[in-house]
Amino acid sequence: MSTQRVILKKDVPGLGKAGDVKTVAEGYAKNFLFPKDLVLPATTGNVKSLEDKKKRVASLAAKEKETAVDFAERLKGITLIVKKKAGEGEKLFGSVTTDDIVSALMRHKLKVEKKMISHDPIKSLGEHTASIKLCKGILATVKIMVERE
Repeated sequence: MSTQRVILKKDVPGLGKAGDVKTVAEGYAKNFLFPKDLVLPATTGNVKSLEDKKKRVASLAAKEKETAVDFAERLKGITLIVKKKAGEGEKLFGSVTTDDIVSALMRHKLKVEKKMISHDPIKSLGEHTASIKLCKGILATVKIMVERE
């Protein structure tokens, strides 16, 4: 039985993930993997190209993580002030939304997308917190002070 080394272009269940170099039966490669465009032959040039691509991706991820850590440090000392109408008993008419938090961040010249923010519903005056997911594994917490309008 002859075998062939291939590089997976896409995830293949039972075989591996995209970017893996695998040794498979020649018939499997010739009759299934190549016709479905799931693999490349593992030539020296293709393997080197794959390694270069992995290095570039790792470098970009490291830069992104470094930027996220710096941004998280900037958020640490900030208390966002959100003014809302409130009734008796410190209860708000409505609630503080992610749009309100994004606007408060913009006043501090910090740009964050709505989908990055998660918080429990804020329906009362006082101090609250919200989490901002900056990138994989980096979560920043920001204080929100809700005041009467």
